[in-house]
Amino acid sequence: CPNQCHKRGKCDVMTGKCECHRPWSGKDCGHWATIYLLAVLLSSFALLIMIFFAGVGIWRRRARTNFVLLKEKMMEDMRAKFESEIPASALIRPDEIVLMELLGTGAYGHVYKAKFRGLSVAVKKLH
Repeated sequence: CPNQCHKRGKCDVMTGKCECHRPWSGKDCGHWATIYLLAVLLSSFALLIMIFFAGVGIWRRRARTNFVLLKEKMMEDMRAKFESEIPASALIRPDEIVLMELLGTGAYGHVYKAKFRGLSVAVKKLH
């Protein structure tokens, strides 16, 4: 038997051929059996695909979180800029408006005659 079957099988002295143990094959038991090699390759490939898709999922979750945080930061910055540009005299406090009489009713609310800082004004109060 060639190379004593690489100690991976039994040598049949009558035929001079190796009877290989699993997973070995070939004349001298020096090769992996094709089915085992294929199984190892396919399982390795499947593992790589799972790792890839797990990475994509993590990346998408982080990207979505970063987008939401960026959007919130931009809204906060815009609100702060808008509020800093409005003078205090332009802000209307609810206690400065005195509702007097109902002038009319529409689909979206009621319109009242009111007094605001000594002026007669119309106020629409939404439903």
